[in-house]
Amino acid sequence: RLVSDYQTLYRLLEAVEGSLPTVGLVEETEERLKERIELYQALKASLTEHQHKLHQVLEEGKHLLSYVSCSSLENQLTLLGEHWLNNSTKINKELQNLESILKHSTRYKLESVELNRWLQEALERLEFWNTQFVAGPQELETVKDQLSAFL
Repeated sequence: RLVSDYQTLYRLLEAVEGSLPTVGLVEETEERLKERIELYQALKASLTEHQHKLHQVLEEGKHLLSYVSCSSLENQLTLLGEHWLNNSTKINKELQNLESILKHSTRYKLESVELNRWLQEALERLEFWNTQFVAGPQELETVKDQLSAFL
């Protein structure tokens, strides 16, 4: 059973590694970013789902090694644990990075809309002032009122 469970976990790790994108993000759309986040969430869930099986295999292996000395079994168990940890760490790190990029992208888009709106209003006010000055001299009181409205 230990060998069967080991092989199952090893195949799972191979499948996870095969599913990892080999190309980094280069000017991806928000939709592609969300798809990649979903992929990493699924990979993380898969590893988390089988985490108990990994611990069970490692414990059974240690238990077996307490009765027999087998360096190849010890090496295989060590490599499986390290391999699992490396993949988990890599997936978690990339998932955090992607979620951070999405958060910043969303914030950037919202703030860009607000900034564009503010710039449009400022341009309209400047155009108004331009037409007022081109129209010619005005009463001092009118200029003060317009200046107060502008500020």
